[in-house]
Amino acid sequence: MIALTHFVFGLSIAYVLDKRIVTASAFALVADLDTTFTFLYPFTPEGIMHSLIAATLSTFLVYVYTEDRVSAESCAIGYIISGIGLDIITNSGVPIFFPVFGDISIPLTATESLAPNLVIIILSLSLMFGKKHGMFSIDFPDNL
Repeated sequence: MIALTHFVFGLSIAYVLDKRIVTASAFALVADLDTTFTFLYPFTPEGIMHSLIAATLSTFLVYVYTEDRVSAESCAIGYIISGIGLDIITNSGVPIFFPVFGDISIPLTATESLAPNLVIIILSLSLMFGKKHGMFSIDFPDNL
């Protein structure tokens, strides 16, 4: 998926779940750092940022730095649901269980195909519109 799709999808999921949208949308882009900056490949395995190890480490560091559970939850939402989750449905797959297993893929779309990116962006914007105008509500107990 393209960066804009990750960004908008992470933002919309965080908005609907009443989390920190800036944190979620920023961490939705973190998973693609190793594929964006290819000079990292001699030092890190390809795709390591798409693993649960990297997502857990990022979430832990955000929690330690901010001491805020909501920021850590927002980081996890953006990173795992948008950053990793959207890339799993592409034909290239992601090493989510690195270093144990290879790439995992549910090949529903090509990585850079315009149509699925556009559909996800439109659905994301529709989710935010629906939430803003009270078309649905997601309420969680306060003690979770």
